[in-house]
Amino acid sequence: MNNYYPLTVTTPPVTEPVSLADARAHLRVDTKADDALVSAAITAARAYAEDFTHRKLITQTVEIRADGFPAAFRLPVAPVITITSIKYIDTTGTLITLAADQYKLVQSTTPPLIVPAYSVTWPTTRAEMDAIGIILSVGYGVVSDDVPPTIIEAIKLLLGHFYTNRVDEVTGTIVSKLTLNADKLLLPHVLYV
Repeated sequence: MNNYYPLTVTTPPVTEPVSLADARAHLRVDTKADDALVSAAITAARAYAEDFTHRKLITQTVEIRADGFPAAFRLPVAPVITITSIKYIDTTGTLITLAADQYKLVQSTTPPLIVPAYSVTWPTTRAEMDAIGIILSVGYGVVSDDVPPTIIEAIKLLLGHFYTNRVDEVTGTIVSKLTLNADKLLLPHVLYV
């Protein structure tokens, strides 16, 4: 059994970590004519930061899938606010919701873990793919002030890059990694999964 658990966002964040007004100010854009483009760049920059760090920034709901119970689930995402549910298919093919007192979220480790509660043994699942589904509420919080400032600054750098460079390559200049400074700001926040 592997330790890779596919992650799907089931409820996306309701806001972005950088507001449209803050993005306009950062980009020095005085008109609202490019609002759709700026909004798309904000979303792209947030997605880049989340993918790079394996962290979710603004509160959202995700689901991870597994084929069976390991000794401990090494979660592929942080920070975890709460475990909403753990459901599994038992050996008879019945979908069962595991009682909350049967497992424990360990946040003192990186990455966070889900382990069986003291003196509890994981149940046996049916031998099939995706026999377990875990729903998690993740993110730093519901507003941008909850997100670490260095991540916000990285998003603003990325935002500037995405807004200014609307094509994949620039002809006639020296090629350099334009996201390098943003990556340096994000690096301390990377969750190694």
